[in-house]
Amino acid sequence: MSWLLRGVEVDGQRCDCRIEGPRITHVAPHLPIGSDDRVLDGCGGALLPGLADHHIHLLATAAAVHSVDVSGPAAVDRLALRAAGQ
Repeated sequence: MSWLLRGVEVDGQRCDCRIEGPRITHVAPHLPIGSDDRVLDGCGGALLPGLADHHIHLLATAAAVHSVDVSGPAAVDRLALRAAGQ
């Protein structure tokens, strides 16, 4: 299976982009639809391959060191919550 992204922006130009597995294989103004393509309309949005979101809440991460984790199965009742805070 491959993806055909229609009408995406690459380097300021509107084009199509084919992705096969983990690789971008073709970028051109008008790519034909292949038999294995899943087609997605990019609506002119920017295509930014390899973009990673490094967004974090630094102060919240630092505060977690001195906080009680109540998200897991350990804190299922008041007694377990009290024990987790000690």
